[in-house]
Amino acid sequence: MAQDTTLLIASQQATPDQPLIDMLEFLEKPYQSCDFAELKDTLNNTSISTVLLHIDDATDISLSQDSLNALKAYSLLILSETGQNIDLPGLKATQLPRPLSHKALSAALDKLTPAKKVYRRRRNSAVQSIEGNSPAIREVRALIDKVAPTEASVLILGESGTGKEIAARMLHRQSERADQPFVPINCGAIPKELLESELFGHEKGAFTGAITARAGRFELAEGGTLFLDEIGDMDLNMQVKLLRVLQEKTYERVGSNKTQTADVRIIAATHRNLEQQIADGKFREDLFYRLNVFPVEMPSLKERKEDIPALIESMIQRLANERGRFTLSKEAHAMLQQYPWPGNVRELANLVERLRILFPEKIVGCAELPKIYIDYAAGKHSHESSNPHSQTTNNNRFDYIAHDSASIELLQLAKNVAASDVSVMISGRSGTGKEMLAHFIHQHSSRAEKPFVAINCAAIPDNMLEAVLFGYEKGAFAGDTKAAPGKFEQAQGGTLLLDDILELDLSLQAKILRVLQEREVERLGGQKAIALDVRVIATTNADLLKAVKDGEFREDLFYRLNVFPLKLTPLQQRPADILPLTEYFIKKYSINSECAPTLSEAAKKKLLNHDWNGNVRELSNVIQRALILYDGKVIKESNLQFEILEPQIEDNSDQESSLNTGLR
Repeated sequence: MAQDTTLLIASQQATPDQPLIDMLEFLEKPYQSCDFAELKDTLNNTSISTVLLHIDDATDISLSQDSLNALKAYSLLILSETGQNIDLPGLKATQLPRPLSHKALSAALDKLTPAKKVYRRRRNSAVQSIEGNSPAIREVRALIDKVAPTEASVLILGESGTGKEIAARMLHRQSERADQPFVPINCGAIPKELLESELFGHEKGAFTGAITARAGRFELAEGGTLFLDEIGDMDLNMQVKLLRVLQEKTYERVGSNKTQTADVRIIAATHRNLEQQIADGKFREDLFYRLNVFPVEMPSLKERKEDIPALIESMIQRLANERGRFTLSKEAHAMLQQYPWPGNVRELANLVERLRILFPEKIVGCAELPKIYIDYAAGKHSHESSNPHSQTTNNNRFDYIAHDSASIELLQLAKNVAASDVSVMISGRSGTGKEMLAHFIHQHSSRAEKPFVAINCAAIPDNMLEAVLFGYEKGAFAGDTKAAPGKFEQAQGGTLLLDDILELDLSLQAKILRVLQEREVERLGGQKAIALDVRVIATTNADLLKAVKDGEFREDLFYRLNVFPLKLTPLQQRPADILPLTEYFIKKYSINSECAPTLSEAAKKKLLNHDWNGNVRELSNVIQRALILYDGKVIKESNLQFEILEPQIEDNSDQESSLNTGLR
């Protein structure tokens, strides 16, 4: 089958009109022919740019819906034997006149057939491409090669983390618009009340706080490509406005009556099942068919495990100039290929970043991989324990107590990650010392002289949290007499700790995701984008992967934050830390640390035998209590009053004093 064909003639009859063939041969225009029944299969298997529909009978155009949909990706000519204009639903076509002349045919073909151009797929450290040679990835690249030179809208489907934006950028680089802007926007990361302004721009005074005019993404992408990421998260009202722009190729800024034309190629992406969303009334069917002209499905990483070595090598190459490269042993490669990769390529990238920090210029074997991959290979995985990776630590101020082997191992991990700028997710039960570890990472980083700013996401009401995080301008709220910077701005150059990150509601998660992606923030009521240089550390006492599965936490935000996870083990699982921590708290809370009391042997034994359900925070409370109760120079066993975390039946309840209520 010819691979350099630029024109396909599709006829109602078995063979096209002979005068038409004579003209094409005279003009030296290569062509191929088929009948209407073969049209869809021919389009899928032939390299063409223009289709000429030769219609004998306008009353019986027997084109299937699949063929009509497939034609949307091509320049279209229609030649009707009756000479009447033919209108095909959803298709734009150039009507050829009857009788047809060499001049008219040549002019139409020259206008619609693009000059032959060589598109090269660029792969280097600065420009990411889709790596791998699996059948699934070869098919994706073939689809991109075929659709990139056209103007067809493309819908990229696939799970989160599969590389949909990389595919979109490849489409742009291989298109005729490659020298024009590529403008991405994550529709799920921008609040619905701001999305219209973000897409279409606004005029000065269009709404409260619009102190200057601002171009939208359509305007910024003029002549190039607009990438609408996570289109499935777009509000229905906004879908209507987007549909109008796609239909009319025009838009107006918010607050303006001036119509602007949109010469923009649209690429959309989603991890959602849009057809199911249509059935559920959450996505417009007409918008779906506007976007879904040419669908490209990105395979999950578990569907192309043979690509993992190439992906890892590509990631190592890109990161090598930051702190040297590392090498994975064949056994480690084999182990990683067994894992199901729920976070897809993004999760793999996080692992490579982690190993680069921990093992620069070293060979990484199976034993050096995080425990979850080792356990999975050994068949020890469970449905609940799919949270990749584990660690440990301690509490209160900047001192760090580490005597247990688990704590020492965690301390080394924290020192390694402190030297980089990656996001860190610290998990562990309440009271294990997550904020203390965040302080430790900051103090051992290059940002140590800059601010460390902490915010407890659970301690601030939802209606205030956005203003606290992002700041606000004067007049943003009733009664605001002056502007105030938010926590992101206050942490400029330093570290921002987002404590109890799961307590953020989903809409605020979207706004934080946008800040992390674009590395800039806008105060409430302001229009000025403030560039950010902030390292983010987040903490949680919950299973975030379960929260992702339950729809309580955004998957894309999880993988943005979880680049390097550290997990704190409970205090009862690191007994060697208990007495050193006790000595630390005694000195810390004593009025005169030089004359601090000591512990009796019975008191030490009691501390070591306790279960510490409240972890380090409970130990801190017990010691503060003991320093009130003790008399003399020694803290005795009787001075250690533990918290009762579960109801207990006491034989002598009538003898309990008010001091011991809730204690034992």
